[in-house]
Amino acid sequence: MVGGTLTLTGDLNTYSGVTTIGSGATLAAGVADAFSANSAVTDDGKLDLGSADQTIYALNGTSTGQVGSFSGTGPTTATLTVSDGGSFAGEIVDGSVADVTTALTLTAGTLTLTGDLNTIAASPRSAAGPRWRPVLPTPSAPTAR
Repeated sequence: MVGGTLTLTGDLNTYSGVTTIGSGATLAAGVADAFSANSAVTDDGKLDLGSADQTIYALNGTSTGQVGSFSGTGPTTATLTVSDGGSFAGEIVDGSVADVTTALTLTAGTLTLTGDLNTIAASPRSAAGPRWRPVLPTPSAPTAR
C-alpha cells in the first residue's frame, strides 16, 4: 500500500500474504479483528488499531512506522496481539484518540523493538514462553592502544 488510507471494515480476515504499509500510507481497522492473524505486517507508515483489539502474525518495519489508535472512540485499551514476533524500528504510541491507550501482547517468538520513541501507556504483556526484548543501540567498542 502506497499513500492514502485503507480502512478494513470486515472482521476475521484470513489473508496469509505479507501486508506492507508504505511510508505516508495508513492501514486502519474499522472493527475489532479487522487485520488478518495470518499476515506478517511490514509497517513503514501507520498501522491504525481503530481503538479496537487486533491480531497480526508478525510486526516488522522501519523507523518511519507507527502503531497506535488514530481513529475510533474511547475510553478503551486497544491491544495489538503479535503471534510470532518480528523486528520493528518504529513507534508504538497511544495515538491521537482521547482516552485510548495501546497495549501489546506477544504470544510466540521474539519481537525486537529498536525504536527510540515508544510511548505506550499500558504495560506490555507476554504469554508464557515468548520474549519481548527491546534492543538498545550497541555502544561503541573501545579502541586498542
